[in-house]
Amino acid sequence: MRKNKAVTAVIGVMLMVAITVAIAATFYVWVHGFQPKPEPHFQGWIYNAYDTEQTYTLDNQTFHIWNVTLVPTYDDYVAGTNKTSYSMIFNGPAPPP
Repeated sequence: MRKNKAVTAVIGVMLMVAITVAIAATFYVWVHGFQPKPEPHFQGWIYNAYDTEQTYTLDNQTFHIWNVTLVPTYDDYVAGTNKTSYSMIFNGPAPPP
């Protein structure tokens, strides 16, 4: 008479652990896709910067508002083209013009 043997307990536990790890990894990748992508930082040259003489108060601290003009490449810096201006608040010294 032949005995019908099923999967041993050790192999069964190993399979359950492997399946659990695979499901957890899949869930992690799926949830990780919901995180917002960070905005890229501007990389370029400071074309011009000046204090607007305006202030901004936050938590009893007063900050000066600066207008900073940036250009993306050195060629734009030399030509004075492709400029973008931003109003910025600095907690400390502002960038050199």
